Amino acid sequence: MNIFKKTIFSVLFSFLIIGNVNADKIKIGTEGAYPPWNSKDASGKLIGFEVELAYTLCRYIGQQCEIVEQDWDGMIPALIMRKFDAIMAGMSITAERQKAISFSQGYADEVASLAVMKGSDLEGMLLVKLFVHKQQLFTKTF
Repeated sequence: MNIFKKTIFSVLFSFLIIGNVNADKIKIGTEGAYPPWNSKDASGKLIGFEVELAYTLCRYIGQQCEIVEQDWDGMIPALIMRKFDAIMAGMSITAERQKAISFSQGYADEVASLAVMKGSDLEGMLLVKLFVHKQQLFTKTF
């Protein structure tokens, strides 16, 4: 079984467990500010890969799904306070976060990088840069 199928089955299994706990509707928290993973369209509707994946997984297990918008800094506290049942918001798995919440197998890997203009002094140099987007940490050697 390839890694994509194992990942999807892992997320589905997590949703099945959630579905058994909250049979009426599964509520999924996302930020709505991290395109293309999650964002809002012109009308304010939540869109993106994670939103579509959440709806698809809910349909697959025969559950209704509600996507709940949550600011990034309040994502884990809102889950703990049961504002929603799961988070789908590009959250990196860290030891610190694992002390508070449980994770399924990751469903995507995102590679962050730095782009420079051709001819830039930075082009071709060996650099190690640290990128921080909110509370996510990315490293890239180039």
